[in-house]
Amino acid sequence: MIPESVVGSVAAPDHEIAAAAIDLKLASRTWLGLQGELLRSKVDRSVGVFDFFFADPVPNVFGLQHTAGTQVQRANLPVLC
Repeated sequence: MIPESVVGSVAAPDHEIAAAAIDLKLASRTWLGLQGELLRSKVDRSVGVFDFFFADPVPNVFGLQHTAGTQVQRANLPVLC
């Protein structure tokens, strides 16, 4: 549910999906359908970076880790007649 065009390639996102539907007969040969769904997706990923500090006599290099998270939530409620 999280588009790769937004966050890039990710591994193992968490998905939560809930849905419900009901069909009702109103009058002769008339039906009403209600349907609802809630979609949630969450992904966390770590990105490795390096910091370079140019000092005399030897430059210092530190490895760091940056955590980025993304959440997407969508709701849908169509009515069918």
